[in-house]
Amino acid sequence: MKRRAFTLIELLVVIAIIGILTYAVQPALMAANEHARLTVCRARLMEISFALRLYMSDWDAAPMTLDSLHALGYIDNDMVLECAYAHAPFDYQRPDPDAPKDTVIASCPNHPHARGRSAAVLYLNGKVILDRTRE
Repeated sequence: MKRRAFTLIELLVVIAIIGILTYAVQPALMAANEHARLTVCRARLMEISFALRLYMSDWDAAPMTLDSLHALGYIDNDMVLECAYAHAPFDYQRPDPDAPKDTVIASCPNHPHARGRSAAVLYLNGKVILDRTRE
């Protein structure tokens, strides 16, 4: 029985099909990767929100910087204080004592992620959302 091998043309066709399929799937993979980064940022801001509540209940004021939460032991890992997309510290605006509860106090640096689509935002009332409207 004679064994038939692949020809060069058949091999090139298979490689071309794999390349086309990879090109077709790439946007979906990039979107999933971006969503994962936003989820990490949201989880980090939730942890910052809990630490801020503890700090504010202990000191009756907001901290000057987010780094002080780590320095005083309210946050164990300093990686929590940076955005997963930009690998830079979150933008933090210290709230006034009489600021409304819907004031944005922390957000992803150079807001927003990935060509202006969305970013994680922390409000003074403790809510963390994925903001898709800000630019």
